[in-house]
Amino acid sequence: MPPPYNTCVATIGAFGKGCAASGIEDLLPGIGVGLLSAQPNPLVDGTTIVFGLAEDALIDLAVYDVGGRCVRHLASRGACAAGVHRVAWGGGDDAGRAVPAGVYVCRLSTGAHVWTRSLILLR
Repeated sequence: MPPPYNTCVATIGAFGKGCAASGIEDLLPGIGVGLLSAQPNPLVDGTTIVFGLAEDALIDLAVYDVGGRCVRHLASRGACAAGVHRVAWGGGDDAGRAVPAGVYVCRLSTGAHVWTRSLILLR
């Protein structure tokens, strides 16, 4: 049986919220930070990474290859206000070069919490 706040009658995703989760408070009760989605994923030309913070925090947001090497710093020790945020990644490295097709990992860290999400880049 799906949770009462789920209007699409399916339990999907890591939080079991289905398709109708409406806000950061619904998605992250008591956790305080979360890497919510990357749309589109798989991606060809780029994606928008969505994350939420329950309170102001210093964040690190980066994309890594499967070997653990950081290919793109999206936010490094940047102060970020509470709320939902969107950051674009165009499929390039820190030097602006296109990275090859493959699996990448987006990592959000606030010091106390670390969240990851796989990204599939098609070329």
